[in-house]
Amino acid sequence: MTEGETRFYLREISAQWCTSNVSMDKLAELEAARLIEISALPFQTVRLTSEGARRKNLGRPQQAAGGLPLTSRPKSGRSYPRKKEGARAKPLE
Repeated sequence: MTEGETRFYLREISAQWCTSNVSMDKLAELEAARLIEISALPFQTVRLTSEGARRKNLGRPQQAAGGLPLTSRPKSGRSYPRKKEGARAKPLE
């Protein structure tokens, strides 16, 4: 299994015990690499090991030097003028 495939399958598994949609042969490969743990009681559940969590986090985007995430969009530069405080309309009589 390539590094990209490994990260893809690790994204489907959380750090807590849960069921998974990953096929049994892929789960067996991940368990052989000691990236996940499988529990069969009372039904099959999986969770990440510490190494599996580390490898999963390697695929996440890093933050920019300024501390802002890379997914933020710069402001468009367009600003709208503020509404002027004016006299209120007189009520109809």
